[in-house]
Amino acid sequence: MPDIQRRITTIGETALHIAAAANQEDFVKNLLNRLSRENLAAENNVGNTALHYATAAGNVKIAKLMLEKRSDLPNLGSEEKPLFMAASLGHSQMAQFLYNKTKGIVCGWNQTEQAKLFITCVGGELYGIAMEILMINRNIATARNMEGKTALQLLARNPSAFVSKSRSWLKFKQENSKQASELFKKCLQEYRGDDAVIQNVLFDAAEEGNIECLIMLIRLNLIYYGKQKGGKAYFMLRLRSAMKAYSASLMR
Repeated sequence: MPDIQRRITTIGETALHIAAAANQEDFVKNLLNRLSRENLAAENNVGNTALHYATAAGNVKIAKLMLEKRSDLPNLGSEEKPLFMAASLGHSQMAQFLYNKTKGIVCGWNQTEQAKLFITCVGGELYGIAMEILMINRNIATARNMEGKTALQLLARNPSAFVSKSRSWLKFKQENSKQASELFKKCLQEYRGDDAVIQNVLFDAAEEGNIECLIMLIRLNLIYYGKQKGGKAYFMLRLRSAMKAYSASLMR
């Protein structure tokens, strides 16, 4: 009988790697019946297991089959973990599946790892997972991505993340929009009193025509500044300044 676990490509992939990448569910199932639990941990030359390949393909069914055989697979591999991969690719179902399987471990990650996953989820519009991670560690609300953008900036520059209540016919986006709004509010709380950040986010939202985001910014900050003497007038001055800067940018 041939060795079904041997590497068959120049980058060290096994038959299971290839089958997972090709979405061959029946073939994967047959391979899993013949492979040992240890075989599933096999990595290619860059440290990716077959679960990484299933993740990249977004095939939750194959991922489930693999985890039934070996439940710790999401934590294996010497390169980027499958959960990060799913989040960066925007595979929402796969990311949620993997997060549900590993959330206990995510709680024990250091702040750098949690922050990376958080900002990756925000960038991938996986707001439900991002909110759960933020509830684990509120300090990551100020995390930045590789381009130096915070979660507030990413949300402010993404009008499609917010669905107006008047457009209730977009039922499929309602839940994600609700999560985006809650996430925005939670992150904003970490910047209360930081005028430079608030003005930048106001500008970002105005520049992108993100009306829902602007409304939240105005409401939340009027409440905050309203508790201070002359605060409301001060905030409105900052708002007008942001709008003026936005108008000037359109004239360039």
